[in-house]
Amino acid sequence: MDLIGYTFNHWTVLDGGGFTKDGKKLWKCKCSCTVIKLVRQYSLESGKSKSCGCRNGKDLTNQIFGNLKALEPSIRGDRIRVWRCKCVCGNEPLIRAQSLVEGHSKSCGCLKEQRKFKATVTFGDEKFSLSEEEFTELIKTVSKSKKLETFSQWVQLLK
Repeated sequence: MDLIGYTFNHWTVLDGGGFTKDGKKLWKCKCSCTVIKLVRQYSLESGKSKSCGCRNGKDLTNQIFGNLKALEPSIRGDRIRVWRCKCVCGNEPLIRAQSLVEGHSKSCGCLKEQRKFKATVTFGDEKFSLSEEEFTELIKTVSKSKKLETFSQWVQLLK
């Protein structure tokens, strides 16, 4: 029986794949996540093989993890099982299920940008925006010298 073109769960049969050492028919199949594998005919017809494994694990579809909503399972190029997510900022990153469930991933990275340290220092009529490193260095310098002139010298370096 020719199975080319047939779909079994998440498998679509592309071509014949020969036989196993013990004579079982193999078919070249494509999973809905795009992985291509050889699958035994019996496994396809009996439902024993439903996908390449990308559908294994907990279904996270439509669950929210911080700023991310899990849309669908997928497979990265290195064959790692991930979830395509939608971030509130509009990006659609691929995130490992474990990172979502354990709370390690809460956004596509946009939260990091939002949380970046920003300090504004006013000296006279001038305002300076400082990074965390610059602000920390300023505090160290001023606290060591305890002189206003040191602060003034440091501000001159920022210009």
